[in-house]
Amino acid sequence: MMAVMIPLPKESRELASQNTHPGLALDKFPESWDPLETRDGKLSENVQGPTIRKVVDLSQSPPPGLNYAALFERWASTVGVNGFTGTTAGPMTLHL
Repeated sequence: MMAVMIPLPKESRELASQNTHPGLALDKFPESWDPLETRDGKLSENVQGPTIRKVVDLSQSPPPGLNYAALFERWASTVGVNGFTGTTAGPMTLHL
């Protein structure tokens, strides 16, 4: 059975374009639908590239209006976290 790719409705695409969270940009709102760019079930760099660039750009700084320091302090006091700094012996992989 062949998979059918369906784009988001226009209204949803407009809302998704306002997203400022890098994780959501990658996991939930990737710009990955282009019927002219699919070959053998794989999407080309022309389709995947913009999503990766958007995630990198969003990861550079907190979203406008977000007081990250206060948010982190509230989270840390709620869960009782003691922070630490470390160095990995090799590459670190997340979200597997």
